[in-house]
Amino acid sequence: MESEEYGREEIHAYLEQAGGIRVTKTHGRRSVAGLNQMDNCLWKIPALVKKAGRPDEQASFHDTILQQS
Repeated sequence: MESEEYGREEIHAYLEQAGGIRVTKTHGRRSVAGLNQMDNCLWKIPALVKKAGRPDEQASFHDTILQQS
């Protein structure tokens, strides 16, 4: 959230309102399959990234993530 230029106070207020973390089981194969399809779709979305000093060059979201790791 800081990279999106939210202030520390805004981030703290958001996390306070969100409450504690709860981990639950996803029930059903159909739900899990839908989540997998959504994930596959998101990896194909083009994103603007800086490549060799050229900020207007397009790369896939997957390429962007690989460059950051």
